[in-house]
Amino acid sequence: MGDDIAAVRTVTSTIIDSKVGTEDEPSLYILVPFNDPDFGPLIKTTNADVFKGYINSLTPSGGGDFPEMSLSGLQLALTGSPPNSEIFLFTDATAKDESLKNTVIALIEQTKTVVSTSMQM
Repeated sequence: MGDDIAAVRTVTSTIIDSKVGTEDEPSLYILVPFNDPDFGPLIKTTNADVFKGYINSLTPSGGGDFPEMSLSGLQLALTGSPPNSEIFLFTDATAKDESLKNTVIALIEQTKTVVSTSMQM
């Protein structure tokens, strides 16, 4: 799991650096950590470097069973993001909260948000 988080740090840093100072730079950065059985809190900042600091502070916790609360985390991110956002979802597990799938899809469509997922396995 620690290697997965290190990979997420590298990928997110590359994504952020490629957008800073361009018309694609987001006005708001949002992080919603999730695992099992928890998700959140929703963390917001307008500063790319502060956001990188939040990501760099993530540590693996819990474990034991494989599924995580990824859709709950995504739902929280969707409700806390402005319309037309771009959201990146990184996980190394399946969704424990699959019952939220239709709700999350409806939120994605309603907010016109692009969600990119990356399974880190």
